[in-house]
Amino acid sequence: LFINGLLHPLSSLVSASYSPGTISGVFLYVPLGFLALKRIIPELSVGQRNTGITAGILIHLVVVVLALTI
Repeated sequence: LFINGLLHPLSSLVSASYSPGTISGVFLYVPLGFLALKRIIPELSVGQRNTGITAGILIHLVVVVLALTI
């Protein structure tokens, strides 16, 4: 959700138009994602951290590609 919350406002800036999810991304997903990461990261090993971040990015990429092709 954190990555999703960051990418919606970014896509709005790049396209100079409103991207659905921008408001919830900025006011809900980014703060909640930040708090979740702040709490969980100290408990994870470097490998777990990298795996989680990579998985989150790849899953989001797949969703974006599917959304753009449908």
